[in-house]
Amino acid sequence: MKKLTAYPFPSVLITCSISLLVGCGGGSDGDSDTLTTDEIAKLVKKSTVKIRAAGSLTLPGSEYGSFKTAANWTGSGFFIDSSGYIVTNNHVATGAGELKVEVDGTTLAYNASVISLAECADLAVLKLASGSNFPVLDWFDGESEVNLKVAAAGFPGDVIDSSKGQSQYTYTEGIINTAVRLNDTSWASVEAFNHSADIFGGNSGGPLVELTTGKVIGVNYAGGGQRQLAISGVISEDLTNRMKNGENIHSIGVSGEVVFLFENAQQQQFLAIQQQLPSGVSAQPIGIWVKGVQAASKASSIGIKPGDIIREVAGVQLYLTGTESQEQISAKNTMGQYCSVLRSNNPNDPSDPNDKGKAFDIEILRLSSGKTCVGEINGKKLGLKDDPTLDDALRVCPILPDNTGGGNTGGGNTGGGNTGGGNTGGQITNIQETEPNNNAQTAQEITIPSIVSGSAKHDTNESDWVITFNDNSQVFIEDAYKFTLTAAANLNVELSTNNQADFDLYIADSSTTNVFTSSNLIGTGDEILSGAVTAGTYYIYVDAYDTETTTSNYTLTITQQ
Repeated sequence: MKKLTAYPFPSVLITCSISLLVGCGGGSDGDSDTLTTDEIAKLVKKSTVKIRAAGSLTLPGSEYGSFKTAANWTGSGFFIDSSGYIVTNNHVATGAGELKVEVDGTTLAYNASVISLAECADLAVLKLASGSNFPVLDWFDGESEVNLKVAAAGFPGDVIDSSKGQSQYTYTEGIINTAVRLNDTSWASVEAFNHSADIFGGNSGGPLVELTTGKVIGVNYAGGGQRQLAISGVISEDLTNRMKNGENIHSIGVSGEVVFLFENAQQQQFLAIQQQLPSGVSAQPIGIWVKGVQAASKASSIGIKPGDIIREVAGVQLYLTGTESQEQISAKNTMGQYCSVLRSNNPNDPSDPNDKGKAFDIEILRLSSGKTCVGEINGKKLGLKDDPTLDDALRVCPILPDNTGGGNTGGGNTGGGNTGGGNTGGQITNIQETEPNNNAQTAQEITIPSIVSGSAKHDTNESDWVITFNDNSQVFIEDAYKFTLTAAANLNVELSTNNQADFDLYIADSSTTNVFTSSNLIGTGDEILSGAVTAGTYYIYVDAYDTETTTSNYTLTITQQ
């Protein structure tokens, strides 16, 4: 069963279909009960929207175990209130820095913001920044029944208008195949049912309507094979009515998915989420991979970042140690267990001005530094697991590896081996000048603090440096900077660019045994990397890619605390 989003890494387009649910003050007067089939189809089309998102979704990178940030994806949604409230999936909305909504019959997209999230139920409520009198879809009055005729609406990524290069609206019919049940996937744990109306990546968040009334009986969120998955309309109506008022439900503010450790034929260990797992491999869950973090959320406030792996919550272990029997491995339901803990220790309290519910412990593995950190949701910030520091202001979970590091990222059975390889992370085995006889520049020496302005264009023939990773993949570096710290410090590196250029940022120590890779920076914005490092000499490498035809300006701001 696949999530109805497709990620543009390594080679596919992230697509999520989101149908906007808009309802006027709890619903209409019931006139839709008398609509004809054609009238229902027209109403559903007008009420269903396409959502375009841009932001940070950090993913493991296929069989190499590396991770990148996908910057653009789309989904579907529908209006539940005529003033512009929309229902979609959590995995569509969380991590998006920008949300644009395309409404039927309009030429310009509306900006939207996230009002609230229901993380485990995979629901989100958005609100358009402007506009009114939007056409609304009502909720179906009653339970779903097997064989009931339904239709799915949305914007699947496999139906493209080639003249515009955009996904097109579809309306497909089918029947409900199963009763509602608790259904655990690798990214959600919610009451759902199967149906046979065709959907595809891009339909996430779109409505499933009952054919005789045109009312929403489910919210599409997953598909695969002959049966697709929709979240129960009864549950969705109850949750979104609360969410419309700003209530987050069993949420810490992350878009997460179970991450697995597996071995290839050469017995090398890698990481992957479910849809990236190669066929025929034996894999075991090692926790919840954080793909995106909602700004100002509970997760963000204690320092959880995209690319972290949640290993324990409230003392409940979400990973396997490698000593379990096959029966135990099969019985392990990582996402179901994670969501069960959130329901038992509700982190949200709508009666509290700061939505401060129960506090509970959380443990994460940070692959970029290979460190395990602990903290508290609604409590202490993340800090090193073995650090006795009690002062919250002094607690830190390092992003950069120790200067004395080396070895495998993650270690042992927690994501070690070659995890982090590929061309976006991992351990550097060689850095060399590619033009030693052609006046190749060496790294420019800078002092800290420093602000450096540069320009770069991707060109493998004129690159000054090549980074070779431990899997023999290579990155061609456009610019390199060198600096020395005389004492240990908290280092902050910020990269900003003035256009849509794509950059990767690497930091390595002088022995070139360690490297830290930022998330991709796409579009106007800043990427801030910070962490504790020891005294030593460091290199910063700037890699501009997908910029073969243009030269892009950038600014590096490097400070220490």
